[in-house]
Amino acid sequence: MIAFFRNIRRSLVESMSTRKYIYYAVGEILLVMIGILLALQVNNWNQNRIDRNKEKNLVKSIYKELLENQTYLKSRLDYLNSRQNNGKELLGLFETKPKDVSSQELINHYQKLWTSPLYSPRTSNIMRIVSNEEYNLIAKDSLKLLLNEYVVSLDMTDEMDKANQLGSEEMKFIKQHVGAANFVKALPDNFRILDDEYKTSFIPDPQELLNNHIFEGHIVTRMAQIKFFNFRTQETLIWMDRVKSYIESHYKL
Repeated sequence: MIAFFRNIRRSLVESMSTRKYIYYAVGEILLVMIGILLALQVNNWNQNRIDRNKEKNLVKSIYKELLENQTYLKSRLDYLNSRQNNGKELLGLFETKPKDVSSQELINHYQKLWTSPLYSPRTSNIMRIVSNEEYNLIAKDSLKLLLNEYVVSLDMTDEMDKANQLGSEEMKFIKQHVGAANFVKALPDNFRILDDEYKTSFIPDPQELLNNHIFEGHIVTRMAQIKFFNFRTQETLIWMDRVKSYIESHYKL
């Protein structure tokens, strides 16, 4: 092909046809430019194909992690709802003050308010992706906006875990009016450190507990915390649903 164009150029020079030579030179330049543009286009197409495959793999990893978190948070929401019901039942005893209620029954109810699984969703994939250059591979800005909101909703981990611990005032009250041993005995089996046969000499008066406004205040405060956890969990599930629906409608995974 190069020899072909060289022969044409030689014949034009020898014929002294300046106009034809100029036409030929312009045509040759255009052919070179077209070739370069085609090569660039093919390269861009190939790079775009590689980037879209990478994007698909990123979205697939986010989607898989999201489904796992969704299952976990739904079970956590059920747990929080049961704790709210437990708290309402306990507060109901403050109104009726039944004579046959035992102190251990009250302690068991109170302890359940503090038994809650740690908020620990899986975030390794989503956090890794949004914090480095991989994030730019996601071409759809709408998905990026949804993922940003999703990450913000997941970022309540520390806040919820810190609030999920007994505070100094609660611990002080338990030691003085409930008894640490009684409280520990009410823990679930997998947390229990005392045998059922263990007997403590301190048996609180149930009626005194039901008339203690500090005890009632701790319960109300804890229920407010649980309600907040419930709200934030539902909020995170909403963002999960939005991200999940968007991915399912825009990507073929």
